[in-house]
Amino acid sequence: MDNEERMRISSRQLEMFYVQLGTMIESGVPIQQALRSQEKTVAPRLRSTVARWREWTEQGHPLHEAMGLTPGRIAEFDRQTLQICEQSGTLDKGLLSLGQYHQKRGEAIRRIVGITILPVILLVAAVFVPRIPKLVLAFMGQGEDTMGAFFMDTAGWLASLVFGVAGMFWLAQILLRHPATGPAMDWLLNAIPLFGGFRKAHALSVWAQQVRMMLAAGHGVVPAMENASRFSPSPLIAAAFPRIKPFINSQLEVSEVLAGSGVFPPMFCQLWSAGERSGRLDEMLDRLSRHFEDEWRRKLAQLAVALPFFIYLLVSGFIIMQIFKMMGSYVRACEQAIDFGM
Repeated sequence: MDNEERMRISSRQLEMFYVQLGTMIESGVPIQQALRSQEKTVAPRLRSTVARWREWTEQGHPLHEAMGLTPGRIAEFDRQTLQICEQSGTLDKGLLSLGQYHQKRGEAIRRIVGITILPVILLVAAVFVPRIPKLVLAFMGQGEDTMGAFFMDTAGWLASLVFGVAGMFWLAQILLRHPATGPAMDWLLNAIPLFGGFRKAHALSVWAQQVRMMLAAGHGVVPAMENASRFSPSPLIAAAFPRIKPFINSQLEVSEVLAGSGVFPPMFCQLWSAGERSGRLDEMLDRLSRHFEDEWRRKLAQLAVALPFFIYLLVSGFIIMQIFKMMGSYVRACEQAIDFGM
């Protein structure tokens, strides 16, 4: 497999691919013909990937299995969703739903990037600008600083910050993927203000949507919950189901078992209970999914507003540090002047 087929497809490209493919299938175009048409319209870097998917479907394999031929390009969540939709005969609706999901995801990413551009520029300016006079003096042969010292104090500081943050994210991802540390790391991340609320609401929205789709595909409640938990983005949910599964077939209602897990909030369990008793669980799951989707979008908007303030705090801290360093230089200069006069 070449390097191109190992690269993850962007949210924007996935949105366009899913919407166009779903629209064609909804209008009655066979999946093989729809994929052949997509080979001509997708971005050039995706055409070889779509061609492999089309060849595999022409051999009688479902689309989600064809996507498994290119691991890393499609998230497991997408493949699981398409598998459920293909089993229930609603592939067109699943593709359009994934298109909407990636549209919202892409909008959220672009919003965060757009809001944080100015604070990041200010941070870079705060790091470089105070050191420029000393660099100019060094070029004129009147200062003690060197080019190496300049880059160590500026680019070196920024590089340390970037690698430190990237290292924390990398470590968090490793711990989240490990069965032994995943639930504890998930709990820790959920405790972070705004960010934790966003993660938890997103996981609940995805879980409810997956269960609803599996019920529509003909799965029982327990297998639907088990499969949705297995592919949940939350290790807490994934680890909770094996603990509560033995109690589901007892005299307890599913909503009571969910409430006892400590993972699902009271409102989630109450609406599940209402859906169970009314015989309209699928509709209630759709309501739950949309409610928590609105919740994670709201938390994400709040996070996008709070993130620039955090970067401004870094800028302020660095400026204060520079002021103290300048004051230290000033005090030392005064001491040298006094010693020279005496």
